[in-house]
Amino acid sequence: MKEIQILMNKIVVFVFLCAVGSLAFCSSTLGDPGNLTGFRGQNGLIFEFLVVGSARGSLWGTEVYTDDSVLAAAAVHAGALKPGEEGVVTVEILEGRTGYDGSIQYGVVSRSYGAYSGSYRIIGFKAEEIPTLPDPGNMTGFRGQNGEVFKFLVQGTDSGEFWGTDIYTDDSRLSLAAVHSGALQIGEYGIVEVTVLPGQDNYVGSIRNGVTSSNYGAWHGSYSLKRVSEEPPVGIGEDPGDLTSYRDRTGEVLRFFVTGSDLGSVWGTGVYTDDSTLAVVCVHAGLLGIGETGLIEITLLPGLEGYEGSMQNGITSQSYGSWEWSYSVTRIQ
Repeated sequence: MKEIQILMNKIVVFVFLCAVGSLAFCSSTLGDPGNLTGFRGQNGLIFEFLVVGSARGSLWGTEVYTDDSVLAAAAVHAGALKPGEEGVVTVEILEGRTGYDGSIQYGVVSRSYGAYSGSYRIIGFKAEEIPTLPDPGNMTGFRGQNGEVFKFLVQGTDSGEFWGTDIYTDDSRLSLAAVHSGALQIGEYGIVEVTVLPGQDNYVGSIRNGVTSSNYGAWHGSYSLKRVSEEPPVGIGEDPGDLTSYRDRTGEVLRFFVTGSDLGSVWGTGVYTDDSTLAVVCVHAGLLGIGETGLIEITLLPGLEGYEGSMQNGITSQSYGSWEWSYSVTRIQ
């Protein structure tokens, strides 16, 4: 008992010194706390945690994460660990930020978020991978970053507008230019590497791979693109229709590319029966428009005693009684 009391006293003193900033580096390795909300406000202090990397868990930010982000998932997203790998992760506590950019790295998807009260970053190594970002639509938001290279997860399409051949105006639809350039086929998902270029004096249109680009004169910004050899991140799949085939996986989080639709049946509001059509649920929930494709995160939930129907976004969901399996949806921007 005496030895236990001495050990407890040492822990209390250590935690106190860390809290008041007497130790810039709290060198004792701690267990995985799940997230870092319990360390909020200890800005600038550095801690070590023994963590098993995971591809699952909620995560917001890139390089700097909200402090409620799951540490095991952040460690994989940042490149410090692989899923299932155990290791010591060094973390610096940071103040809150006005915004956090989501991305896809090492097969893990993080989400964007606005202002938040606390942050952290994983230090002590250098991740070499360029973050893979969701499709931005076009590259006008990257204008002026000439020579910089970005990676995006894109689905090839044959609809939209674009101008140029090999070098495209930066307001050209990226998913269309990817097909025209041969990087992707129509309907195919893949990672494309895009180089931001200065504006050109003119852009010559052409017909390639079943899509036609237009001519244009001088324009302020441009880009070129190519496909990289990587496969799309693991854990992201095609729309399964509904979630009935996942009934043995309650509590898990899944991610699918979904195209919004008004064809199908839906029961519930906010939480839906697992036999509800996912594409229609996404429209009802306001995450997608009809015909719009997006990356959707699904949380598999236990059943409810009742589901309340409603009319939302042009979709009518039905009420239902007790049902054993449910799910909720959010969109990853």
